[in-house]
Amino acid sequence: MRSALFCFCLGVSTIVWLPFSLGVLAGISAVIACSLVAVFGFRKVLPIDGLPWLACSALIVGLLYGLCAGYYHLGHRLEDCGSGKLIHADIAIRDLPREQVDRTSFDAAIVNFRGLSAGSKAKFGSGARACKSLAGMRSIRLSWYKAPRVKEGQTWQVTIKLRAPSGFQNPGGFDYEAWMFHSRLDASGVIKNGRNITGDYGKDRPIKVNGLSHIRAQAREFFTKSELSHGGIMLALVTGESDFIPGASWDLFRSSGTIHLIVISGLHMSLIAAIGFFLGQSLLRLFPWVMKQQSARLYGVLGGLVCGFFYAALSGWNMPAQRAFFMLSTVSILYLLNRQLDYLTGFLVVVSTLLILDPLSPLAPGFWLSCGAVALILFYFAPRSAKDVSFASGVGQGSRVDFPKLKKVSIQFFKLQLVIFVGMLPLMWLWMGQFSWVAPLANVIAVPVISWVVVPLSLLSFALFVLGIPGAVLLQSLDNYFIEQLVFFLGNIDHWSRQLGLGYEQAGVLNEPGLFSFLVVLLSVFLLLTPVNFRIRLMLLSGMGLPFIAPEKGLERGEFSLHVLDVGQGSAQIVDTAHHRLLFDTAAKYKSGFDLGEAVVLPAIRATGKRYLDAVVLSHPDNDHVGGFASIFSAMPVVQTYLGSPMGSVAGKPCLAGLHWRWDDVDFEFIHPSLELERSRNDQSCVLLVHNGVNSVLLTGDISKRVERRLLGRLSTVDVLVVAHHGSRTSSSYGFLKAVAPKKAIISAGYANRFGHPHSDVLKRINRYTNEIAITGDTGSVVWESSNPGVLERARTHAAPYWRVKFMKRGFGEQ
Repeated sequence: MRSALFCFCLGVSTIVWLPFSLGVLAGISAVIACSLVAVFGFRKVLPIDGLPWLACSALIVGLLYGLCAGYYHLGHRLEDCGSGKLIHADIAIRDLPREQVDRTSFDAAIVNFRGLSAGSKAKFGSGARACKSLAGMRSIRLSWYKAPRVKEGQTWQVTIKLRAPSGFQNPGGFDYEAWMFHSRLDASGVIKNGRNITGDYGKDRPIKVNGLSHIRAQAREFFTKSELSHGGIMLALVTGESDFIPGASWDLFRSSGTIHLIVISGLHMSLIAAIGFFLGQSLLRLFPWVMKQQSARLYGVLGGLVCGFFYAALSGWNMPAQRAFFMLSTVSILYLLNRQLDYLTGFLVVVSTLLILDPLSPLAPGFWLSCGAVALILFYFAPRSAKDVSFASGVGQGSRVDFPKLKKVSIQFFKLQLVIFVGMLPLMWLWMGQFSWVAPLANVIAVPVISWVVVPLSLLSFALFVLGIPGAVLLQSLDNYFIEQLVFFLGNIDHWSRQLGLGYEQAGVLNEPGLFSFLVVLLSVFLLLTPVNFRIRLMLLSGMGLPFIAPEKGLERGEFSLHVLDVGQGSAQIVDTAHHRLLFDTAAKYKSGFDLGEAVVLPAIRATGKRYLDAVVLSHPDNDHVGGFASIFSAMPVVQTYLGSPMGSVAGKPCLAGLHWRWDDVDFEFIHPSLELERSRNDQSCVLLVHNGVNSVLLTGDISKRVERRLLGRLSTVDVLVVAHHGSRTSSSYGFLKAVAPKKAIISAGYANRFGHPHSDVLKRINRYTNEIAITGDTGSVVWESSNPGVLERARTHAAPYWRVKFMKRGFGEQ
């Protein structure tokens, strides 16, 4: 049974990551399934043992189940041909709207697709070709700038500008596209206008505001309208809504390794279930005659299950809450059925149930981290034999409970944190690329404070508020006091760790794993948690040091590489030599507070090499080029900064034409601007030429045709041109392109951006002189190396799984 369960889980978990298209996967699965059926027909003739047969069958079932689920959900997703189009539709708001600085965001269900708007222009898709996926969407994520008052459950008739569920594709970055697919969000869009038509649907409204939705709205009002400093944390622990937690608090919990405590998780679900278990047994004792018929433990399990259900519902059934409740339900059902299973089998039953209910769970890092933590605890602490204790079987019913002393409990609890710290290192490296050195110490205090004090007080204070019982504000103030003390403690730990050089931004950030390195670390951790002698443990610790070794680019002296990051409608490029690194522009920071320098550029720098920058070039002061500089400068050492124009308090040298230097036999030379000030900030952009005598790259900022004409006498052919001004029609003149005659052209432009970049005229001009164009919004980040100058490596198409959005070709060459 274990082998079959494990193989089923393996099949469902791996199918979503295999680097094949859906058609190829379907063909392979069909061939394997037919072969399995054929072998099954001759099972009496062929010498097939029962265990391998069962395991292979379970693996095929898992693959087919995951494939069918993926095909079903993929069939509803908006295709690239629908991006940039305006549609008329009736939508029903599914959750509490999130009010941000410049817009209101919410998820909505498509009630009625009315058709394309008369003003729809297919700038980013496939011309006027019909897009069947427009009518197949179920749920989409929407933003509404200057929105009217909207509420959960309302129905609106709106005009929406759509885009396929794409996200930035960069090393070390968050995979927004995978998150959208896992969350069943078929598209994103911006509402242009709309009117409330809730009454038009009457009693048959698609989404009704039930009591729990109203309670969630009350919770937001109760926790966010108070003057207490940590109401956002209380709200997150009660309803799972984390939008009201200040950025500084997020950073502190992240740097101390306690961020898992601020979201609804299995730990909190277990606490609520334990409270329900206690209440169920206590209520039963009020009716002694019932205890003669049934065990008190039975009603305790049912009480825990009911409380867990309402807690998950109160959170809006977000994915972590769903996962935690499914695990609780499986354990409870196993107990109610009196199924006696050993720990390993019980764990595999739980994971199999999770994958059956949500076969796209493997796309979520939380699935692997939650299951990994449970598996780790069972592996290290659980008895090795089913004879010692059973899973969900009553755990020795009728026997006397032996409570250990407080000292022993404390030692075991601290030991648990160390085991989790060591054991979760491979998964944190693979999924998060980061962890905190001080996490064990921080969690020893934070886990009991959050779980045993803060969460109960938050729930109790809110319950008193809903019921109108005095004391709610007093309990809320007490809860806020405990959070303040915890934040003070974590702040001191964080400060102390940074003083010792163990801060999160320094040694706590891991580099992107290679397969071999990841397997070495995984094996080292596994053996370290087994009873081996002290010398072997010391050797294993060296294997665990691989995550902290920056991956070498493998560049020899005289070679260099260019990495153009996917930062939307902005600019950020990394140039590496054998021992040096330069960053050209730092992407944007938006009014909402979202900082691409912090969210995209920094993770990419850390995942691909050195944790310092020898030089940063800020081509000109536009936000989309320099907005992320502050976060980058504060997070890592920057040796030298070059500026195209003065930037207030930013100190640096002007990137004047003629300034040049050499790193590892690679020459860097600014060819613009001169001492003469330009009429526009764009024309003041730094223009950097990088060459090694054989290959060359030209980085152009946002210069216009006017500057291009002035540079003609200083230009020669280049291997790669980073096209000026995101492919705007004001740049990339025929004369300029003829002079540089680039073999490859890379355009840093956002997918389905509102400017229509790159312009079709620019693409036509570039096509005359180059054999390949890559647009970062379509391809993700792009890598070029002088050692292999004929290849552009695209993040979006490199080993891409079937659910990765494939964009239409634009311009010449493969996209």
